[in-house]
Amino acid sequence: MSSRFRSRRPARALVVLSIALVGGGSLVGLWWCQRPAEQLRRALATLEARDWERLQYQQFALPRSNEYAAPSSLFAAALKLQRRDFLPALRELGYAAADPKIRPRAWVLSGEALYAQNRFREAELNFKHALELDPDLVEAHRWLAIAYYDIGLMAEALRHLQQVADLDPRDPRPHRIMAVIHLDRGSYAIAVEDFEESLRRDPRQLDRQEILTELAQAQLTLKRFDDAQRTLASCHESPEVLAMRADAFFALGDAAQAKRVAEKALQPGSEQRLALLVLGKLALNERRYDDAIDLLSKGSEAASSDYDVQYTLLTALRAAGRAEDAEKQVRAVEELRGLRERFDGLLEQAVSDPYNAEIRYQMGILADRLDMPRVAQSWLKAAVVLDPHHRLAQSEVKKHGAAVFNAAETLRGN
Repeated sequence: MSSRFRSRRPARALVVLSIALVGGGSLVGLWWCQRPAEQLRRALATLEARDWERLQYQQFALPRSNEYAAPSSLFAAALKLQRRDFLPALRELGYAAADPKIRPRAWVLSGEALYAQNRFREAELNFKHALELDPDLVEAHRWLAIAYYDIGLMAEALRHLQQVADLDPRDPRPHRIMAVIHLDRGSYAIAVEDFEESLRRDPRQLDRQEILTELAQAQLTLKRFDDAQRTLASCHESPEVLAMRADAFFALGDAAQAKRVAEKALQPGSEQRLALLVLGKLALNERRYDDAIDLLSKGSEAASSDYDVQYTLLTALRAAGRAEDAEKQVRAVEELRGLRERFDGLLEQAVSDPYNAEIRYQMGILADRLDMPRVAQSWLKAAVVLDPHHRLAQSEVKKHGAAVFNAAETLRGN
């Protein structure tokens, strides 16, 4: 009996020791998490994640001492900035900048405050100064990418987007924006690479459907029709996706599939211009000129600035022997070509004169006439960013409504 009890004593001692060790480990972990240096590290990570509710709690948890006064001011400034209390935020950032360790972040937040007040040039200088202090500060590169995108300095925007992509290899957003820039500039092969890299980094992005359709658009333009079909197979069915599939079938010589899918894209009440173009080309190939003209005229009404539609309609009118109508159509085609040449000329001026708001306003108006809504909005917004008092540009931005593509929301997720 006594020997049995004796045999249990070591086991009981081991259990007590284990509990003590586990409890001690928990206390060590709790002590570590509550260390001021660890609290500061976690608060800085929260600031980078832009989790304002958590940041407010973490700011109050910091010690009230001179050592942590500057970080506390940094976090207070960030919270005030989100409430658009710009002057109090800038005052807090003045205190935060006294600490060399967080000075670069203070310059970035001050740049953000200035940018929100349409003080572009001052904001740009603040972001640049932050990078002089810390060349690998991702948030500064993000803001400069946004700023340069917003005023149409795409070469500079691309440079900073690449920096963001290199510094954060898991982030899919920089390549998403780079792809859009290259797509709008007609650099389709590079756009394809960037779309694919963005999807590789995160295949389940919220705007995956939009990314895939734009990728397919670039592939179709490059005549990579099999690649486009594979991309479109991953998309949810829509009139736009069906029309692009029909276009690929037509290019691959499958007239029957092209006709079937294009007709499906023309759902009741839909005048999908690409579907009408494909059906018009099929009718033209079959020498059904009247049908071709009817289809392409509908496409012309739906997209009066689409050069492919207008030129194919001209071809159909000539084939049908309708010389007078063809002559009128020649003028429409030449007008479109002239608008495009004017736009390209203004683009060269915009690059050489990067802070000229009027050039950007004129480009926005031309892009609107050319039925390029995203490009139009981008240039009109650039005019407002550079000159907040440009009333015509402000009016056009309001008329266009919500941004077709918002680089700031895409890159920063806010």
